[in-house]
Amino acid sequence: MEERKVKIIKSEDFKEVYSNFITVSSSFYDLSISFGKIRNASEKGIEAIVREEIIMSPQHAKEFLKILSQHIKKYEEQFGEIKLPGSKEG
Repeated sequence: MEERKVKIIKSEDFKEVYSNFITVSSSFYDLSISFGKIRNASEKGIEAIVREEIIMSPQHAKEFLKILSQHIKKYEEQFGEIKLPGSKEG
């Protein structure tokens, strides 16, 4: 089977947003992923400003997970394992 090509066109109002904070919530019909930036962090907790929310079907979320996992694997093959804070390795 021949692979289909995807042409990506960025909309006129396209913008990039940096995020170092994420929350996920779900219902039977959809998953909501909120992206934000940590404004304050202390022992008492974290204060984050949420800038964007993406809502998708569970099927699209599962496909997104698959694609993201593939890209992280490629990244680690090229640059080495990603260490997470608080882990034994990081």
